[in-house]
Amino acid sequence: MYTMTSALPKKRKLDILLIGVPFLIVFLLCFIDEGYYDLRWMLEPGNWVAFGLYWIAMVLGEFFVSLVLPREWPTRQKVWLILGLGIPLGILLVLVFLSMVTGYSF
Repeated sequence: MYTMTSALPKKRKLDILLIGVPFLIVFLLCFIDEGYYDLRWMLEPGNWVAFGLYWIAMVLGEFFVSLVLPREWPTRQKVWLILGLGIPLGILLVLVFLSMVTGYSF
């Protein structure tokens, strides 16, 4: 007998989580920093470039962390490590990239 517990398979939910959490974090940061607590930041194309840069960097950070973790570990444990280590690694990637482009050193 077929029972439908969810519309999406487990793998698909994991993909949405790993892409969606950085999206929400960057959206919140843009809402606070660029838009002064409103959504006017969405009208400027330059803000979308910064949004995309931070979002892609966070997803890349998660990807690099996921490459290092052993495949034998349980998925639940890996998800928390990927999110917890990948997002800060992504922010660090953005800072390194910006320091290389602008020549600014920490």
